[in-house]
Amino acid sequence: MSTVIVFVDGPLLYFYFKSITEKYVFKKQHLVHLIPTLVIIVVLFPLLVLPEEEKLKIMLNTSNINYASFLPPMVFVKFILLYGYGYFVLKIYNRDIRKNPKISQRVQKWQRNLVGLIFLYIVSFSVYCLVVIRVIPKSEFLYHFQIWIMTSMVLYIGFMAYIQPKIITNTYIIRIKDKYRNSGLTISLSNELKEELLYLLNDQKIYKMNDINLEKLSMMLNTTRHNTSQVINEHFQLNFFELINQYRITEASHLLKNDTHRNLNIIDIAYEVGFNNKVTFNKTFKKHFAQTPSQYLKAVRVA
Repeated sequence: MSTVIVFVDGPLLYFYFKSITEKYVFKKQHLVHLIPTLVIIVVLFPLLVLPEEEKLKIMLNTSNINYASFLPPMVFVKFILLYGYGYFVLKIYNRDIRKNPKISQRVQKWQRNLVGLIFLYIVSFSVYCLVVIRVIPKSEFLYHFQIWIMTSMVLYIGFMAYIQPKIITNTYIIRIKDKYRNSGLTISLSNELKEELLYLLNDQKIYKMNDINLEKLSMMLNTTRHNTSQVINEHFQLNFFELINQYRITEASHLLKNDTHRNLNIIDIAYEVGFNNKVTFNKTFKKHFAQTPSQYLKAVRVA
C-alpha cells in the first residue's frame, strides 16, 4: 500500500512550501502533478486486487510474481521527481526572500530550515537509490536513513505548529504585507527600533509597568504608534499585548521556579510582573503553559 503513494511526497512538499510563501490556491490543473501516482496505481492494480494469501506469498518471496522487479524503476522515477521538486522549492525560496525583504528573521529561519530538511531528505533518498541498485553495499542504516529524515521533518513541522502556529502558514506574511503596504518605515529603521525595543524589554523590563501601553512604548522609542505596531508585528509575529504578556508570563515562570523559600504567593507574582489582577494573570498563564499558576507551582515544587 505504501508503494501506491510513493510519488506523492515530492508534489506535496512542493505544494506546501508554495502555500507558505505565496498566495497560492490549489487548482484543478495542478492535478497534473499527481499523474505519476495515478500511473503507479494502474500498474500495481493487478497486485492490489490479489487474494490475501497471494499477497503474503509476495511479501515472503515465495510467489511466482517478482515484485522486486518493480523497485528499481520506481526508485529511479522518484529520484528524478524529488530532484525536480527540490529545484522548484529552492527557486520559490530564493524568489520569496528577494520579493519580501520585510519577512521577519523568525519566518526566514523557518523557511530556511524547511528547505534544508527537504534537501537532506532528497540526499538521503539518493543514498537509498545507490543501495537499491547495489552501488553501495546494503546496510540497515543506509537503507532506512531516508525514513528517519522524513520522520524528523514531520516531527519538526509538528513541533513548530505547536509552539509557533503562525509561522507555519502564510497567514501572517500576507496580513503583514497588506496591512503595511504603504508604510514609510524603512528596513534599517525597523531593525533599529527592534533592537531598542529588545533593550527596553530585556534590560529595562518595561513590561513590569502595569500601565504600559502602545502610546507610552512609542514615546520611549521616539517613534509613532504605527511604527511601533509594525515593528512588533513584523519582527515578533505578535501584537503589542501578546508581546508584553509573553514577557510577563516568562518572568512569572522564572519567579515561581526560583521561589525556593516559598516567600511569594501567586498574587504577589502577578503584580510583580505587571498584571493588575489575578484573573487576567491566571488566564494568560494558562494560555501559555496549558496549566494554571497553581498547577505549575505544584509541579515545580514536586520536581
